[in-house]
Amino acid sequence: MKFSTQSREAELGFTLFNRGKNGVTMTSYGASLYPSIRAVLNSDEALQQSIARLNGLEKGKVKLGAFNSVCAGLLGVRLAGDAWYHGVLHKKEYIGDALRQIEHEDIPRACRLMYGTTLLALLLGCAVRLLIFSAFISFFHSMFSRR
Repeated sequence: MKFSTQSREAELGFTLFNRGKNGVTMTSYGASLYPSIRAVLNSDEALQQSIARLNGLEKGKVKLGAFNSVCAGLLGVRLAGDAWYHGVLHKKEYIGDALRQIEHEDIPRACRLMYGTTLLALLLGCAVRLLIFSAFISFFHSMFSRR
C-alpha cells in the first residue's frame, strides 16, 4: 500500500500524505483532492450496483446512520455540527436538540444504547429468519402431504 501510494504521488508531482513518527496525516493537496476522490469512489459503487442489477442481483452497502440521531434524541443532547478535518472547516448540521449539556456519563449511556439496539436487531433478525424458515417448512409440508 505504501509503495502504490508513493507511486501515485510521484505521478501527481506532489505528496498526498505527511508521514512521520506520530502517524500519517493528509497534506493540503490531499485534503483538496479528497472530495473528488470520494466522488469517484461513490460513482464506482453506483456503477457496480447498476451492473449487478442488470445481472439480476441486488448488491450494495447497507449503512445504518440512524443511531446518532436516535442516541441524541434519547439522551437529550445535541451532537455533530461543524468539524475541522485536516485544517479545513466542514459545515455540518447538528443532530438532536440541546435539552441539556453533554456530560461524561453520556459515553457509557450511549454504549448501553448501542448494545441494546444491537441485541434488539439481532433478536429481530433471528425472529424474521425463524418465520421465513417456518413458512418454508409449512409450504413443503403442504406440498408433500397432498400425495
